Order: sequence, then structure tokens, then C-alpha cells
Amino acid sequence: MTKLEIEQLKSSVCIKEVVEGYVTLERKGNNYMGLCPFHEDHHPSLVVNPEKQTFHCFACGEHGDAIGFIQKMEHCTFMSAVGKLKINERKVKPVDKNSDAKQLSTVTCQLSTEKNLQFFSSLLPYACGNSELTPAYLDFEVGQSPVNVPKEWYAMRNRVIFPIRNEAGQLIAFAARKLTDGNPDEPKYINTSTDNGYKKSENLYALYRAKEAIIRQGFVFVVEGYKDAIAMHAAGFTNTVALCGTALTTGQIALLQKYTNRICLLLDGDKPGREAARKISLSLDPVSMEVQTIFLPEGEDPDSLFRRCGKEAFVSLIGRYQSKPHLSEELLLTACLLFQDTYYMFKGSLCLFTELLNSILRTNDLLLENKENRAILTHLAEGHPESDLSPVLKRVTDELHAEYDQAIYQEKEQFGSLYPEAANVMEMFLIRLFFLYTENRILRDIQKQVRLLLETVPENKEKRLAILIHIAKRREQLRHVSENLDRPGAVIMPICQWGWQ
Repeated sequence: MTKLEIEQLKSSVCIKEVVEGYVTLERKGNNYMGLCPFHEDHHPSLVVNPEKQTFHCFACGEHGDAIGFIQKMEHCTFMSAVGKLKINERKVKPVDKNSDAKQLSTVTCQLSTEKNLQFFSSLLPYACGNSELTPAYLDFEVGQSPVNVPKEWYAMRNRVIFPIRNEAGQLIAFAARKLTDGNPDEPKYINTSTDNGYKKSENLYALYRAKEAIIRQGFVFVVEGYKDAIAMHAAGFTNTVALCGTALTTGQIALLQKYTNRICLLLDGDKPGREAARKISLSLDPVSMEVQTIFLPEGEDPDSLFRRCGKEAFVSLIGRYQSKPHLSEELLLTACLLFQDTYYMFKGSLCLFTELLNSILRTNDLLLENKENRAILTHLAEGHPESDLSPVLKRVTDELHAEYDQAIYQEKEQFGSLYPEAANVMEMFLIRLFFLYTENRILRDIQKQVRLLLETVPENKEKRLAILIHIAKRREQLRHVSENLDRPGAVIMPICQWGWQ
């Protein structure tokens, strides 16, 4: 497309409709406002100006036009964003102000559902190219669009079609992927227009299939794309949903919180995926959502990894990757390795911090989740300064991102303001990180044991008694840890939430 054609395209679309495909907007005067999808936004800070055809977030500073918005949301090139905008260009019919708005909305939804079913019935069988994945693709109703389709579906012709169902299992939309990656100017994916009421930001692919497994497993795998979700389900990880992008919106968080407060991020092994995972991990409130991040090898995603390794090896790899640290552990390791003013703490066996390290490392039921991190902390507990770290430890240090550095500095400053009398704020802060990590592990174990208790039949009195004794011991440990965190009441609420009396 020429520059003139692109400008004509931008002027022909309404940026409000583009943004509403991802964000819920409310009218404020001549503009519209909503929660910004580019940072954790609790108070609407994203302003959409239909007159200027621009968006701007007053909190994080992100701004631009309709093409720029799609670029940022989809993490795609300029021309790919232009293609997506061109495909989804539509005229919105004016609403009769005297009509019943609720009734009109209902009729529109019914018409959309009818058309969706007609298109769905026309799909041809799709060969996904992998015998181990084929049953899952059939189960997820993936098909290929024929060349000859009705006019409203013309853009999706001769593509792989992923039917999208909502939380209740109703068919609400389609995503169409191109069969080959030959033409870089052609959009990789085409989604159902938002004019029919579908909003990607308020849905999660495969949730209706995964919700029971999420409750059963106690956590959810979150991946980027449709193919990734199908690969995870094919491998037996049926507690998996897909974002269909890299942004986790407030609407999607609300959906997940119905079933779990534990998220395991499994985004693509590229720079956008890694940055998105770090951003999501740091933005979510650790009190309401516990986040674990799995980083796949460079250039890999769950679908490519499954196809390359096969089902058995893939299952083994995901199990091994799950041993990676959760946020509190990685923050702790960052503080230990990246801050020069902590090194003196690791000199001498009588040092308070070194003794604390050894004490926790000796406690079997409080083991650090990640074996590599455990080896690093053991190394430090033995009194080795940074200069003695092996190349493996150097590599881990290099992989820790700047976001964690900043998070540590901010937390340390806040901690210091609470304890101005502290002789060494950094030492106290590191000890607090240890206690936070310990608390996290105890809470997780209590969760697991309560679920086990609820599943154990009353007739098995010996097993139930053993579980109750174990929970009682863990609650006492939790009380001790909470006291050291100056939060003696923290033990009460989590237990009550899980229904144990």
C-alpha cells in the first residue's frame, strides 16, 4: 500500500471501534476512557479521541493512532497492523435513539450466532501435520475455510479457522490463520469483527474446556496463541488457556479469578514474549494472584516445541521448566547476585545472613523450588563472593532483567522508610524476602493439603488425621513466619478461604 492509501485507511476507520476490540471504553465528554492495556491500570487512564483519531495513556505515556495501537497490542510490524486494520474495516450503522437498546443488542447477537453457525458448518477438515496433535485439533473443531464463502466471510477464505467459544461454550467468533507465511504484508491472523460484540480482551481461548481442570489442578497455564493452547491440551495439560496475544487484561484476570489465584505464564521464547511475561509478573498483585513464569528456549513456543520433540519429551520438558522460580524466589536471587553492598554478608560462617541461608536450606519442607537457584544460594551461604562464581552462575546473573533491579531498589527504599532505625536496611530487606518466600511455600503446601483432605473419604480416618496434623504443624510455622513479617494476622484469612475449620 502507498502512503496515501494508508492515510485514507486511517481516516476511514474509527479508532474508538479499534480500541474497543481490546478495551472496554466509557464516554467522558467528547472522548472515551478505559483501563490501559499496556500497564497494570486500576483507574482508567487511557483516553481515546475520536476527533483526532488518537489514543493516549496519561499514566504510562503510550500514544498513537489506530495502526500504532494494533502494533502495540499484537506485537506485529507496521504493515501487519495495516493489514489487520484493512481487513476489519467496517461501517457502523447508526442506532435509532428511540429504539429499545437492550432489544436491539439481543437481535444483533442472535443474527451473529446464526451466521457463525452457518460459516462453522462450511469448514473443511484440517490436517495439522502431526499425528499426535490431530485428535486435539479435531476436538477443538479447527477447520479450513473453503475458497467459496459468503461475502461477509470473504477475508477468511482458504485459511485455517479456529472457532472461539466463550466461558459457557457458546460460539462467539473465529480466528483465521494464513496457511503459508510467504507474503509478509498479509496479516498472519484475521479475527472476527468487534462489531458483532466479540472482544478479545474479555475472553480467553479454551477456557470453557479448561475450567474444570483449572479447579482440579489449582492453577492455570497461560499461553499466547490458539495452536499453543491446543498443543498443551494434547499433551495432557488441560488446565491451559490462551491470551491470543501478549497482554493480560483486567477482564481476563477477572475470568481466571473465578477458578484459581495461581497463574503459570508460558509465553513464546522471543523478546516480546519474555518482556510481556516479566511485565505481567511484576504488575499483578501478589496478594490476589500468584504468578510463576516459564521461559522457553529462544524462538520456541509450546506448539513448535511439541512438534519438534514429540508428546512424551514435551511433557517431560514442561515438567522440568515448571521448576523455574516464582517471583519471590527470583527477586531474592537478584538481590543476592546483583547488589555489591550485599557481598559482605556472605563472608564468615557467623554472619547472620549466612546462618539464615543455611537454616532455610537445611529445612527439607522449605526447599527452594528451582534447583539451580538453590545451588547458587548454597554457594553464597558458604561464603563465596561474586568473583568466585562459576560461569553458570554468571549466566544466571546476566539473565536477570532490569525490571527486578528496579523492583528491588523501590522495595528497599520503602522498607527503609518503615524501619529508619535499622543499622543495615539491605540485610533486613533480604531477610524479609526469605521470610516472604518461606510464607509462600507454606501457604502453597497448606492449600495442597486442604484439597487432599477434602478429597479423602471420611472412612479413611488415619489418613485424614495425618493430614490434619500436618496442616496444624504448617499453620504453626506460618504463624511464626508471619510474626517475623510483622503481619501476625496473615495466617487466618488464607486458611478460612479454603474452607478448613
